[in-house]
Amino acid sequence: MEHMEMVEKLREKANITIEEAKVVLEKNNWDMLDALIELERQGKIADGVKMSTENQNSAAYETVSPTVTGQAFEGEAEGSTAEKKNRGKIKRTLKQILRMSIDNSFVVKRNGEVLVRVPVLIPIVCAAASFWITAIVLFAGLIFGLKYSFEGKELGKDTINDTMEKASDFAQNIVDEIKE
Repeated sequence: MEHMEMVEKLREKANITIEEAKVVLEKNNWDMLDALIELERQGKIADGVKMSTENQNSAAYETVSPTVTGQAFEGEAEGSTAEKKNRGKIKRTLKQILRMSIDNSFVVKRNGEVLVRVPVLIPIVCAAASFWITAIVLFAGLIFGLKYSFEGKELGKDTINDTMEKASDFAQNIVDEIKE
């Protein structure tokens, strides 16, 4: 819709002058809805403003009370607040995961001697960047007698490290059978 058409429609709906309509539309970046809302807040729109995207002769064309319109906007504002809360929860969860991946370590040992100790974040990034290469390197390490474990408050649990130990023992058994 051209600017002049918008000015004329707003003038008709709000019963204001052409100049007032143009000023309000310019102030609201030519957004008709924002302009109507502003005029409603200023008290320049009478009850029962007719608004529709349909033809006036259509059954969908109806009179809307400004109080109903206001309630709809309040509901939208509440929805956006809930959305902000969800985003906040997601951010907190991601921060916790990042903190946990830095505070805990991935340890590589051979013959009981620690060869490498790095934050868990590094193997995660490697796996994300090139999963198959990381998996092959870790498997090759198992074949050559490396043992993997985790240290830290969250990941230094016996169950996780027992599983890692079983994987190391399994790989060692395969290597021993091949040598025989």
